[in-house]
Amino acid sequence: MRKPDLVTIGTVITIAGAHKLYNDKKPLNWNLEEFGKCSQWHGHNWTIDISVSGVVNRENGMLINFNKIKEIVYRLDHTSLNDTLKLPTAENLAKYLAKKILRSQSNIMQVAVTVWESDKSSATYVAQYE
Repeated sequence: MRKPDLVTIGTVITIAGAHKLYNDKKPLNWNLEEFGKCSQWHGHNWTIDISVSGVVNRENGMLINFNKIKEIVYRLDHTSLNDTLKLPTAENLAKYLAKKILRSQSNIMQVAVTVWESDKSSATYVAQYE
């Protein structure tokens, strides 16, 4: 049997979000030493680079509708990321979004999400169908 052709699509989305890095199981001085000024509320314009790989749906000719990806990501726009993630680091945000997109459709095999919290700092997470 012939393996299905895989395709990869990509998009870049920017959202604004506030967060603070704080471990409530640790004392204040630990959080200040570990996270510095990021232990206080602050915000970023997060640039999110998303790559999705899988099998094209024969009925609509798409791997995934770009609007579906936007819908998943924009749920976090202008929110407190601490309401969604216990510790909203760039790493955890990338993981959260990659897994959400991977689970959104059965034809998706892999999702790579790179979250940029500044023009020089990013984290990438790759989620694969198992």
